[in-house]
Amino acid sequence: MGEIVKLFPSGSDDSEKGGGLKFDQRLNAENITLMLEFLTALTRGDRSALHQPNIEIRRSLVAVATNEELLAIANQSNESDWQEHPSYYHALIAELRERRLIG
Repeated sequence: MGEIVKLFPSGSDDSEKGGGLKFDQRLNAENITLMLEFLTALTRGDRSALHQPNIEIRRSLVAVATNEELLAIANQSNESDWQEHPSYYHALIAELRERRLIG
């Protein structure tokens, strides 16, 4: 798992604080809604935030993660993460949808 965590944006890994990822099999609906709204607004304002080749590269990174890891990353992310890594979070959303973890 350590290898996978290193692939996630820095804001999502608090292992340096001794915590690591906190796994919770429930999705924080409020946070995922905020993420979707933020990414939609960002994409409308800057089309380069939705650069498909970048999303596909990040998609290969998130594809190896377990459902629990994906949910933990989605739940523990915040606006600064989404701003810094929009392609990654677009890929995360696509993977969550493909696995039917979100509608």
